[in-house]
Amino acid sequence: MAVDWIGGYPFVASKTATSVNVSGSLSESGSVYMVVLPTASGAPTSQNIYNGESSSGVSAPAAHVATGVIPSSGTAVLLSASGLTEKTDYKAWLTVSGDVTDELYATGVYLGFSTPSMWLTGYPAMGTVFGTSGIITMSADELCSGFVVALPATSGIPSATQIYGGLNASGNPVPIGNSYSGVMGSSGVILSGVLSGLVENIDYIAYCVTKDDYGNLQPSGTGVSFSTDVTRPLWTTGYPNITGLTVSAGYVNMSINDTGSGYFVVIPQVCSAPSYTQIIAGTDAGGVAIATGLKGNSALVSGTAVSTQITGLTYSVRYTAYATAIDDGGNVSNPAVVSGNFRAAVPPPGVVTGISQRERRRRRDKRIRRAAFGIR
Repeated sequence: MAVDWIGGYPFVASKTATSVNVSGSLSESGSVYMVVLPTASGAPTSQNIYNGESSSGVSAPAAHVATGVIPSSGTAVLLSASGLTEKTDYKAWLTVSGDVTDELYATGVYLGFSTPSMWLTGYPAMGTVFGTSGIITMSADELCSGFVVALPATSGIPSATQIYGGLNASGNPVPIGNSYSGVMGSSGVILSGVLSGLVENIDYIAYCVTKDDYGNLQPSGTGVSFSTDVTRPLWTTGYPNITGLTVSAGYVNMSINDTGSGYFVVIPQVCSAPSYTQIIAGTDAGGVAIATGLKGNSALVSGTAVSTQITGLTYSVRYTAYATAIDDGGNVSNPAVVSGNFRAAVPPPGVVTGISQRERRRRRDKRIRRAAFGIR
């Protein structure tokens, strides 16, 4: 009886962007021969496969050729080929010979497969990380889907299949929000996804894999380490403050112990204190937008004071200035009162604030005329 494949064999056991492993098992002891050729190539004969060549007799690269010995019926052998081109369709052609007959199988069989996608340089990567969430970015060399699970750094490493299924290394689903998937429409497209529901002040690893339109799943995940951060930025001693007040303007000065942005609003003292979200939005406690000159924001670097001018102050009004800061991790400081009771500088003697030069001249001329006629 001629040697033959055992049911279920051969099959592609695994593959990467540049290699493939094929498993084979025979009905008796014998040898297995494999040559990997581009799908577009013609069908080689059994002798071509044995010789490691294409249908036209051209030798395949040595790394695309493999031979394995099966010592007994039912024993499996793994044949490996490397040096393949990523994103390419291939056929792994195989033939066999038995130790009893020592004849090649009449015809070869093939297994079609495609090499999976690869990450582009610099991806995957973590973007901004907050106290309980973070942004993962992915980009690959072809149209494919990306799959991510975020696990504590102390957890086991999940397989590619587990990452694809949103599972941890034990096969259990990760918490809601701790996984993400999306489509990268073409090579170079950057996909950004939010990982949420994370635990504060924990070291994590985001494990990522791709799966292309041919169904190729990367053989293993790529891990990206990150840590959640909930430390609020603190104001540098003496800040925020107000300086340089004139009859209608001044400066708000801000400095924190982190890198981020500072925001402030200036409102009449009689008004209620706004929340930090309202300060950032530039509104008062009622959600009404504040005049442009009485609100602002500045980029802040740790320990460096930044001054921002305020304009539009009215001498007769007492004001309160409020400020808040947000660091690059998205952590917000508690709102701070910059100054709880201030007003513009006292105008020089004889200066009537809020009146134009033309109006002052008109009033002066009127007083002169009235004096000339003895009118008080």
